[in-house]
Amino acid sequence: MSTRICLALFTELIFSFAICIARIPLFAQTAPAPALLSDKTGVLTAIAIIEERLPERVAFEAAALLMRCVEDSEDVVITLAPTITPWFQENGGFEDEKAADGARMMLLVAYEAGNVKTQLVQGNTKEDFRAGWLMAIRVHRRFPEFGLGKFPSVERLAALERAGFLTEYAGIIEREISAARNVAPKPPIPDKERLSRDYLDPAFDLARAHKFAEAHAIYEAWLAQNPFDAEAHCAYAGALRLEANASNDSAKAGALTKAARPHVLKAFVLGSKDPLLDNFLDITNPNRPADAVAFSDNKKAHERIARAEKAFAQHRYADARKEYQRALKYDPKSYVATLYVGDCYFVEKKYADAIRWFNKAIELQPHIETAHRYMGDALLQMGKPEEAIAKHIDALLAEPAGKLPRAMMERVAKSVNRLYKPSPVNKLPMGAVSFDLEKKEIALGFDSATQSPYVTGYLMARGAWIGEQGAGHFPKGEKPRHCAAEEVAGLGLFSKVVLEQNGKNDADASDWLAAAEAIRRLEQAGLLEAFVYIDRADADIAKDYPAYREEHRDLLVRYIREFWLAEEPAQ
Repeated sequence: MSTRICLALFTELIFSFAICIARIPLFAQTAPAPALLSDKTGVLTAIAIIEERLPERVAFEAAALLMRCVEDSEDVVITLAPTITPWFQENGGFEDEKAADGARMMLLVAYEAGNVKTQLVQGNTKEDFRAGWLMAIRVHRRFPEFGLGKFPSVERLAALERAGFLTEYAGIIEREISAARNVAPKPPIPDKERLSRDYLDPAFDLARAHKFAEAHAIYEAWLAQNPFDAEAHCAYAGALRLEANASNDSAKAGALTKAARPHVLKAFVLGSKDPLLDNFLDITNPNRPADAVAFSDNKKAHERIARAEKAFAQHRYADARKEYQRALKYDPKSYVATLYVGDCYFVEKKYADAIRWFNKAIELQPHIETAHRYMGDALLQMGKPEEAIAKHIDALLAEPAGKLPRAMMERVAKSVNRLYKPSPVNKLPMGAVSFDLEKKEIALGFDSATQSPYVTGYLMARGAWIGEQGAGHFPKGEKPRHCAAEEVAGLGLFSKVVLEQNGKNDADASDWLAAAEAIRRLEQAGLLEAFVYIDRADADIAKDYPAYREEHRDLLVRYIREFWLAEEPAQ
């Protein structure tokens, strides 16, 4: 569908956005834009300004000219949909909704600039979705320089480009739009005919029972009415992959995997939270080598495990178990084979045998989360919820950054603690901090739309820690980096100042009160550092986690039990 943008609405939104950000000094320091003409050359000049200067204010005139071109010209076509401009489903961290609308329009302008540029240069009224996305990505990267928020969907598009999947995704969208143009528009669905969310509920169990046609029909009917449902796309992809694994026909299995791929990419762009999504991206990748999965370095063990995987997908669990056990004769330390012997027992409801094998897997690899999590599931089935919770805690401590153990631990927390919710501390943007020891200067990098003095204070406290203790904190010859001690110093001062100023009726302080109080409770419990490692670790902090876990496992467990599960502290 071609969409003509309402120029009056665009002007209003951009004007609101301009007022919101005009206080930022950088906007006052930019050079004026050159005069613009409305012909093709003028539009291309406007696009160049947008590419180089957006979101600076001087690019607004260029943006308005581009929008007029899209509105009036028959030489360009622009199609809009949530799969193409997914940032319209997000607010980018703005508290002011008009400012958020303005930022979304900025990204739309960038997308249209890249798309229109290709059409005008090539003299062909054919959209180039990838060119549009690439310009939106480039402009989005400049947002933090202006104190603007980030839009996760644009970052996901950038991730697809880094992985080499953006051209593939553009092709999928192009084919769907071309197909839609050849179909007469359907009238709106009456409310009484709209499917309710529980319509989807049977689909997963049907797929697990190998009733694939019934499961697929449910997903297709739902997506026909809800084409931008990220989780439904991911679930449908999972059902297609399940059928592919169960098939003995390699051609059919390949076709099913190919059919799953568009749903996987849409689920990713639209923001699915499914913990299996990353795996789906990998296994449906059309350029993935056929032998990409190496179950074992031992060829015979690998062959046995591959046979076992096929048998398991076909519900031949006893055969699968035997093949996994045969693989262990060739590779006795195979974590995969050991784990999946237990999994075969689990699906056969032989939970005691399953736990025995999960324990063997844990002995082989104690810091892989899977066996801990599987064992927790088995203990729960045996009516041992307390032991199950302990194993799910072990799974999270094994891999705190893992999506699956975290999702399962959150589910456990919600089941035993009705007040559970993610920590308000993580609304505090982490940003980037560096300290020049020679010049005695702190450099702060804001990674949020907010420019609260309390955020600045948190960052400066981290910088002060680097200046005072950073050089001596790391081993000689190791370059200083973000660490838990630096983070604790910043959070501690942030909490202290917010609580003090809130007592003086500072409105800005009240906005951060929940985070400050959470930090104070963690400090009082002696668990602030444990919190940082579990719930606030970036890649640099994570480097120190194994050593911290080895020395302070008790604190990590206490943190999960007291702050996730709301258990009373042990006396």
